[in-house]
Amino acid sequence: MSKRGQVTLFIVLGVIILVITSLLFMVKLYSDGEKSEMEAEKVQNSNKISVSVQNYIESCLENTGEDAIIFIGNHGGYYNLPLLSDTFFLMPYYLYDGKNNLILKEELGNQISDFINNELFFCLQNFVVFEEQGYDIQQEDVDTLTTIIKDKVIFNVNLPVKLTKGDSVKNIVKFTKEIDSRLYTIYNAIKTLLDEHENNPSSICISCATRLATENDLRVELSFIEEGEIMFTVIDEKVKINNKPFEYSFINRYNFKDE
Repeated sequence: MSKRGQVTLFIVLGVIILVITSLLFMVKLYSDGEKSEMEAEKVQNSNKISVSVQNYIESCLENTGEDAIIFIGNHGGYYNLPLLSDTFFLMPYYLYDGKNNLILKEELGNQISDFINNELFFCLQNFVVFEEQGYDIQQEDVDTLTTIIKDKVIFNVNLPVKLTKGDSVKNIVKFTKEIDSRLYTIYNAIKTLLDEHENNPSSICISCATRLATENDLRVELSFIEEGEIMFTVIDEKVKINNKPFEYSFINRYNFKDE
């Protein structure tokens, strides 16, 4: 073969190799592009479902939080009543023969947290609605921190949730919800009332209760249960929960025998 023929052959082979290399490179690019699109779609779907689950949990947290505030209001701030309580009305004695037994504000928050830790499960319903869509959802125990501040009750919930579908895995842990409530104001008004009553346990200062209610834009009702025992119900019509006035009730036992 002549030198010119050899050169031509090498050129042809070079062109063929270049074409094959280019084709392989293009195929790889296309394959990588498809893989990237699939990965992006998987991430997008994973994010969508995690947002849906987060919204679902926060909605349940709001509903359960409102139920918790209403419940503790009906039971003098308690989810689990103390020993010194009326077993018929299921309310604690805040004043008992001269002793002030008002629940501490920190304990009030703990009682609300206990309610949520035990009751949130019933709203979540084991995430059945998501399992029907093919998701495997595993959850751990609920741990709630409740903070009572002016005009709000804040719930910070630690609830580890693992979402799995195929190769897609997503973990969510922390959830937060705020509910408008004047529980802080009501508590402080009751504390002031009990401090005044504690100084004179043998008499009922109805004017004190009325004054404190008026000063805080509240309403108070007194119900005579039996001799020496009166139920106080503090009513907030300004900030409603579940479209109803919020009520907070407790019982005082007075020592009238020395009168």
